[in-house]
Amino acid sequence: KHDRKVALKVLKPELAAVLGADRFVQEIKTTASLQHPHILPLFDSGEAGGFLYYVMPYIEGETLREKLDRETQLSIDEAVKITTEVADALDYAHRHGVIHRDIKPENILLHDGRPMVADFGIALAVSAAAGGRMTETGLSLGTPHYMSPEQATADKDITARSDVYSLGSVLYEMLAGSPPHVGASAQQIVMKIVTEEAVPVTKRLPADRFDTARGFADALTNPAFATGWTGQAMPHPATRRSAGTLVLAITTVAALGVAAWGWLRSSPPPQANRFRIVLTAHPYAPGSVGRDLALSPDGTTIVFADTAGGERALWIKTAASAAPELVPGTAGAFAPSFSPDGDWIAYVANGDVHKIARTGGLAVTIADSAARLPMAPSVAWLDNGTIAYTDSRFGLSLVGEDGGPIRRFDYLDIAGTGVVSVGALRGGDAVLLGLCDFGCPSATLVVADLETGRLDTLALGAVRGWQLKDERVVIARLDGGVLTAQLAADGRRFRPAPTPVLDGVRTARYWPDMALSRNGTLLYVPGRPAEGRVSELVWVTRQGQAMPVDSGWTFVPTESGGIRLSPDDRRLALGVVSEGREEVWIKQMDRGPFTRLSLEGPGLRPEWSPDGRDIFYFRSLDRAQSDLRRRRADGAGTADVLLRPTRGVWELVPTSDRDRFIVRLGIPVGSFGTRDIYLFDRTQGAGDSAITPLIADDRYEEAAIGLSPDGRWLVYTSDESGRREVYVRPFPDVNAGRRQISRDGGGEPRWAHNGRELFYRRADNMLMSVPFEGGATFMPGAERELFSVTGYMANFAYTAYDVTQDDERFVFIRPVALPDDAGDAQVVLVQHWLSDVVALEGSSR
Repeated sequence: KHDRKVALKVLKPELAAVLGADRFVQEIKTTASLQHPHILPLFDSGEAGGFLYYVMPYIEGETLREKLDRETQLSIDEAVKITTEVADALDYAHRHGVIHRDIKPENILLHDGRPMVADFGIALAVSAAAGGRMTETGLSLGTPHYMSPEQATADKDITARSDVYSLGSVLYEMLAGSPPHVGASAQQIVMKIVTEEAVPVTKRLPADRFDTARGFADALTNPAFATGWTGQAMPHPATRRSAGTLVLAITTVAALGVAAWGWLRSSPPPQANRFRIVLTAHPYAPGSVGRDLALSPDGTTIVFADTAGGERALWIKTAASAAPELVPGTAGAFAPSFSPDGDWIAYVANGDVHKIARTGGLAVTIADSAARLPMAPSVAWLDNGTIAYTDSRFGLSLVGEDGGPIRRFDYLDIAGTGVVSVGALRGGDAVLLGLCDFGCPSATLVVADLETGRLDTLALGAVRGWQLKDERVVIARLDGGVLTAQLAADGRRFRPAPTPVLDGVRTARYWPDMALSRNGTLLYVPGRPAEGRVSELVWVTRQGQAMPVDSGWTFVPTESGGIRLSPDDRRLALGVVSEGREEVWIKQMDRGPFTRLSLEGPGLRPEWSPDGRDIFYFRSLDRAQSDLRRRRADGAGTADVLLRPTRGVWELVPTSDRDRFIVRLGIPVGSFGTRDIYLFDRTQGAGDSAITPLIADDRYEEAAIGLSPDGRWLVYTSDESGRREVYVRPFPDVNAGRRQISRDGGGEPRWAHNGRELFYRRADNMLMSVPFEGGATFMPGAERELFSVTGYMANFAYTAYDVTQDDERFVFIRPVALPDDAGDAQVVLVQHWLSDVVALEGSSR
């Protein structure tokens, strides 16, 4: 307009796309009002053709960057002069409420030796115009070498002190020849800014070297000379003091900024190191690393559960040992957890909670009633000495580290939601709980106050949480994503929202294959979310010899259970995970087709009608409820809804009366009750009016029901003794007697078809046979061991196997090793993972 040379700056298109033109122009007006001899004025700004631009005077000369590239270092006098004049400009702008945010040599122009600061307030205008959406640009405001720690970690509140820090870094480079922190990448530089102190300038190359040996000699004979200045005689002490004071002031402010940051924020560990390690020769089943492996608080020791020689036990691997070592006395162990000091290990075995010293010794039992289902146990050792664990009812129980009374938090959601993971929080008065509905189609991570019982939702879709030593909380999602955030002061919500820091962690139904130590050491299995463990059907003789039903044919079974032979042994009804949901399928034995039956939605736990024409099963509804349905076994027609009470239906046994069934129902809505056994009479309707209690005690949990072939005896399991055992009662008069069958823990009872034998799974994974005599009284004979069922699918709430009509063969579900499982024997160990986390959190803001 005025025929003068100007500098026209255009914002990057990807940045301009995020900003609003009007908002940017409005925000930049503040900069246009600045008038100072060392601030480059703003002539104009606007939008043209989708581009945002601003206009400044064109300055003849060079930038400080160009000067440093040519000279590397400046004399102290020149460096101090430039710094003083830039500081004067900053002081003026700060008093007018404007912070530069990007002080660097490139933004300091030298015109006739006089510095002028360019791009003043542009960063502020961009940030304000973005309205908090800077993460969408993939760009950062500021230059890594000169960022203050608060800028490097993306604090929202940037003050004038940030500019002072940046100017101190520029002065450092003018004197030393390089910025205070350097690295191969922006991430490395940022990490050094927040974790390392700058090397003092006096330890770097001196700003001014002696030009000649004579100059050196003169300095040696001049009492006024002091190191760190020029090779000539020093200036007048007063002059030297004023210049030195300014240098000291600026560098001290920068140093104090770093120190104060270190006090206010926990310093992340050094750069992350990644290793692939092998702990066992066996493939890691999905979910096993997250559930059955723990890291000591200092990250130097790994303890994990593994099966060797047919016996499951704990193994321990330290940083100093070449190979893992067996921990004697830990047979049947699941879910290890270190004590806060790392000296002890708690774990679950055979439904009991034990502890053992890290260095070995005698295991001590401190609680019973722990979860028995292989994927269910979870243990957390809290700071106050309390051990929190998932119990046999998918609830939460607490016990002291030396035993004593057990405090039980029944089901936390009255509609069937249960606890699948427990994580410690600082202090021990609250825990992180992963909650799942039946089958875990979705999950919720909550904070549970152990004093009041209050639950506060932290994250939907998350199933596991850890709190690290810097109080940061790490959460793992069912989809394999990992996020971090800080808890707010009330400890009940995140502040700010969680930041994604890792993805691609393999997950199973309930568990991410991941473990964390308190110091931030990470162990995980890369992979995709797994529907479940790929398995096969096997015939097993009474002597324990196994043979695949259909060699090469595999499927993913539901963890909720579901396997029943038809009355003629020619078909098998199965609960199968297909396309992410549980369904009922029919397999023609042995090598026949495999067909889906439950077409209308999720279905599980099938049972045959006595004539083999129909299949009864349960369809999952909202909020962990379910109804009872019947459908023709050939798939023709549609399913009939037989029972839909206010309590969910989870098991069914037909009786000789085609209108009467024995059913096991879920938790009563609106109470903290238990799952109980009822009699269902179809002639009375399809709701609550059609059910009457058989065995219903709110103190105990019943499961795995079965009716003898003659219809006279009802078998089931109960935890009334403090551990799950097998019991038999007469039917239909269940109150006429009761006999306990198992003595050392038992589940999954199944009647033989000959009417003279009962099978059950002992707690040590041995299939037992109990003969009995018919008559008015149930008289069991001496039980005997048949074979080990270790490695076959188990389920405490349902019998996860079946027996043929001649009682000579059993059908079990067995996980199989796939060709790509070989890689699953390796896990990724990440030391100092927090350094990655801090950098990612900063870049996301």
